[in-house]
Amino acid sequence: MLNVHSLSFDLTDCTPYPDKPDERRWMYKSSVAHLLRFAKQPVSWPFDLTEIAVARDFYSEQCASAGGVMLSMDVHHLDKVEVLQGLFKYRAPEGMAMLYVGILWIPFSDCNYQLNIEAMEHGTTGIREAVVFDLSRNDSLSGEESNQSSWPEAKVHEPAEVVSSAAEMFEKMRAKPIMRIPSDDEKYDAMFSNHPLSMVRARLKRVTETLKMDETWWQTIKPFRLRAH
Repeated sequence: MLNVHSLSFDLTDCTPYPDKPDERRWMYKSSVAHLLRFAKQPVSWPFDLTEIAVARDFYSEQCASAGGVMLSMDVHHLDKVEVLQGLFKYRAPEGMAMLYVGILWIPFSDCNYQLNIEAMEHGTTGIREAVVFDLSRNDSLSGEESNQSSWPEAKVHEPAEVVSSAAEMFEKMRAKPIMRIPSDDEKYDAMFSNHPLSMVRARLKRVTETLKMDETWWQTIKPFRLRAH
């Protein structure tokens, strides 16, 4: 029967960790963690992969309830294998860094795989966001006349909130909800190839492109279905 070793994908530049029952782990270039789990039962979804809109709503709400935001979700069809791919953004356990989590779910009628691909910001944060903001601002101003009447009206902001310490300031900043922002767009990945979001997205793409199942079971496995179609 299928097991955690029945699924394979490109592991170039990945360092393996000792296997556990129904679990395998790797680290890609010392910065992107991979965790593959195999479960001997079907997923407990209230949908199946014929209902991508329902899947997006479900995981968008799940992610938001955990304090994060869903960046994307799509279904891929690889021969007889259906793969649900999601990309999520959360706050790191400490500080102001972001944690990016890519997940591949591969559900069958009587078992399922889940592969998590994760990377967290380290060191100075916010560079990608700041550069993209400046690029967007310059693009919006290009071609406009230099006289003041052509500039957009300045927005009136609420008075700055007074805090008593840096710790209080960071606490309030961490309490604010995470949002999907322009710098999260895939088109900026090439510009920031070493950013954790770019690396997670690149690994998701590479894994999906090279994903293989043990051919012994292809004739017997069936995709997960919530009900007869």
